Amino acid sequence: MRIKLRILSVFFLILGFFLFNTCTRNEVEEPSPVGPSTFSIILDLTLSPNVLTAGESRDICQISASLKKYDGVPISGKDIHFEIGDSEGNKINMGYFEGNKSVQTVTTNGNGLAKVKYYGPTAEELSGDISLYIYARASWEGKEFISNAAKLQIIQDMEVATFSLAADPNVLFAGESPEKSTITGVLKTTSDIALSGEKVHFEITDGTGTKVNLGYFEGNEPVITKTTDEQGRVEVDYFGPVSDEITENTTLYIRATVGWEGASEEEIIEATAAIQIIADSDDIYIDVSASPNVLFAGTYREKSTITATATQAGNKPVANKTLYFEITDENGNRLDLGYFEGEKSVKEKTTDNTGTAETVYYGPIAQEISENTTIYIKAWLAGEGEESSTGTTSVSILRDAPDLSLDLIAEPYVLLCGDQNPTSTIKAYFKKGSTLLPDRKIYFQITSGSGEFTNGKTTAVALTDEEGIATVTYRGPTKDDMTDDETVTIEAQPQTSSLYNITETVELTLIKEEEAEYSLELIADPSTVICGDTSSDSEIRAKLKQGTSPVSGETVLFQITSGEGSFDDTDDVYSIEATTDSEGIAKVTYWGPTNTEISEDSTATIEAQVEISEFEVLTAEVELTLVYKD
Repeated sequence: MRIKLRILSVFFLILGFFLFNTCTRNEVEEPSPVGPSTFSIILDLTLSPNVLTAGESRDICQISASLKKYDGVPISGKDIHFEIGDSEGNKINMGYFEGNKSVQTVTTNGNGLAKVKYYGPTAEELSGDISLYIYARASWEGKEFISNAAKLQIIQDMEVATFSLAADPNVLFAGESPEKSTITGVLKTTSDIALSGEKVHFEITDGTGTKVNLGYFEGNEPVITKTTDEQGRVEVDYFGPVSDEITENTTLYIRATVGWEGASEEEIIEATAAIQIIADSDDIYIDVSASPNVLFAGTYREKSTITATATQAGNKPVANKTLYFEITDENGNRLDLGYFEGEKSVKEKTTDNTGTAETVYYGPIAQEISENTTIYIKAWLAGEGEESSTGTTSVSILRDAPDLSLDLIAEPYVLLCGDQNPTSTIKAYFKKGSTLLPDRKIYFQITSGSGEFTNGKTTAVALTDEEGIATVTYRGPTKDDMTDDETVTIEAQPQTSSLYNITETVELTLIKEEEAEYSLELIADPSTVICGDTSSDSEIRAKLKQGTSPVSGETVLFQITSGEGSFDDTDDVYSIEATTDSEGIAKVTYWGPTNTEISEDSTATIEAQVEISEFEVLTAEVELTLVYKD
């Protein structure tokens, strides 16, 4: 018996590896009147599995070669030669065919099949994972032959497997007949290599893991075993209980177990998938909304996105169930006014994992209605041919809307354009009479002047919110992009039919900021220096700005114009230069006198100068208090 799980790669067999893909001949020959024989012969080669584990014992791969004519007729009585080689076609000594042979020949049977078993290496025979190829060749006439090859992976170490399980749908109704859910499992290693040929045991349990007799698997079986395919997938159909088998809503679990004879408890892999069984469909709640919920009947059909969400008590989503959408009047009677996508009067949609399903409703055009009206979109979930749960939402259809209006404002209207781009918030209020209309597209455009919206374009689109307001942001130019003050015009237009052509504009005034004056500020930190046996220091900072912007790269001259002290703690340095950084700050260190250089409290004045131009020199000064300490 096997001790380990066979590992199956997620990659398909390399079936198109043609080492000797075409016929080999010693000389050029005239074609046969019935055509070249090997061109009409197909040799297929499959490995099951195509990944083996090198463990304590040899894993086995079943190799099948199928020889057929081009029209599918099997060819019997032909010898197929099997060999083990590398990717270049060189023979290698790694594992063997049955009978402990490195080369095996098998004759095709009546179905054109030739089968042989390959026994892989053990862990002791490997130093690491390898790939080898199984070659199959069928001799034909003379020196002519047809061949194929398939890749086989040998993995030295067994990896921990992962097993995922899902039920689709994961909500079933207990009605007159059982509803079906497809249970899908995927078995892989942690490095995403699929495991094929493994038997998976399925059973039905409650939340504690105890087996329950509630529904059944295909074939009316309470338990069932399936085998993983080449992708590590396994599927089984579960059929839920009917109405007389259940009295209340419940949740059951499909448990899938992967194991083998002799496996320890730690080696067994298990996964579960939950399925909700609904006994009373009245416990399903359908919430429906329309966006937008006001449409105009004009020259074309306006559309609204209809969203329905199905939930159980406790706000649990009802996933993978069919919802039906239809158009009705206020009494629930079906209306032929507009249609759903695909020009359907009734539309079916399946809820996703959040219990949500969406469809698109297209409203009527002007000639299909004579006055304003309101329609209702009903979404309902069917259970055994009857409406079980229903939700509705209303959509207003406006036939005659002369009181539609659009108000446009800017905050602010006047922008000062300096070193930075100024902005203004543009708001459009879309109304019918005094009622603001939500979920409507408003198109904005800069029709004259410079600047752009924050999307980098001169056009923008925004939806009106619950209060009927659509908002965009205008970004103006800097002063360097302007030659003079200017006016910018922004136009807004709602998405309506040509029957209601509404446009509104707003003007912004852009003022180019004049050349700002320079300023120099001088700060001493600290401004009081203690003069004792040793010198104390203070950081002197000069900050240079033009308007509100810092000026970098300028030279500032610092001088001690009165009092004692130095810009060096050992020498008498009374003036020094420093350059402003990116924040416009130049810094130097002032060192105060000792108590031998002054006999009482005094002051020192420091001056900073910066030459802005040939005709402009900025000056600032700061006074420090020198405290004598005996």
